[in-house]
Amino acid sequence: MRSGDSGYRRDYEVDSYLGYVQSPRLLFSVKRAVGTWQAEEWVLGVSLGSQYEAYPYGALDD
Repeated sequence: MRSGDSGYRRDYEVDSYLGYVQSPRLLFSVKRAVGTWQAEEWVLGVSLGSQYEAYPYGALDD
């Protein structure tokens, strides 16, 4: 359950990510970009212990 009493003046009934997928702009800055990936590319994130990897969906076999 989520409370609207977060201490911030924000309308939590409005989706703040609305239109993000269609926009060419990134919502957050990136420290390091991988040149072969597109901005906003969907990835599968995998964590094993203290190691993390991200695999772009476009590179995964069916």
